[in-house]
Amino acid sequence: MNPFKVYDRKTKTTWIVLNYHATPDGGEYLAVREDDSAKDGEINVMKIEEICRLKWVDFWQKVES
Repeated sequence: MNPFKVYDRKTKTTWIVLNYHATPDGGEYLAVREDDSAKDGEINVMKIEEICRLKWVDFWQKVES
């Protein structure tokens, strides 16, 4: 799976979705918070329903240094 970014308009938070894990009740995504707040880097497990309500931004790409 290619990591991708989604944006939560309610909380004004951008998440980088890293991977997917299938579960008996549908599935979950592992996402990392990306913004300028003190909570930057926060890891969250999100249900498919949560991801579906967010706005897709683009695929995440590492910056080569």
